[in-house]
Amino acid sequence: MSTEDNAIAKAELAVALTFSLVKNISRAYDSVKNFEWDTLCFLGSSFRSMTVGVMGHGNSGKTYAEYCRPFFDRVVICDPYKEQSIFCLERVDFDQLLEVSDVISLHVPLTRETERMIDRRSISRSKRGGAYLVNVSNARVVNDADILSALKDGQLLGYATDDIDISEDKPITVNEFVGPAQRLNVIITPGIGKQNESR
Repeated sequence: MSTEDNAIAKAELAVALTFSLVKNISRAYDSVKNFEWDTLCFLGSSFRSMTVGVMGHGNSGKTYAEYCRPFFDRVVICDPYKEQSIFCLERVDFDQLLEVSDVISLHVPLTRETERMIDRRSISRSKRGGAYLVNVSNARVVNDADILSALKDGQLLGYATDDIDISEDKPITVNEFVGPAQRLNVIITPGIGKQNESR
């Protein structure tokens, strides 16, 4: 699979996770599977009034931003390593992105600078009333404990990720995030954003 195909797969998954979080699709279906029918409990927000903040303007971030533009009121982007001239979207710094975004989508490589970049401190600077967080980057760009705390406190309205911190020594059955997340507005997918199925 080419780098471009990989970026498209990641961007498409990020869009799907964004829509599912904002419209409460996963939680609503979980409720129906329990033979419940509670329409009012799972009403979602309107895309038209929302700002999407894209962290990282590499191939997947750029593609995700392009996919979001027709649906959302505003799309802003943050990437300190890209020149101003390459942006066709509104450019902001990291603090501004946190402050204005209803949806924050992470499209960054794992580096010293990005490791645990989303933690208690950064979440506390996010938009008043809460934000949705989508992560199609490495699991280690967020602090899982701080994510859980923010979800419980309402600082985050939902979290979707395509990666969690598991290994042969630390299987999913003992992961400290998966269990508590089942009771919250969380979507976890098993690395499916790496590629699309050939058809």
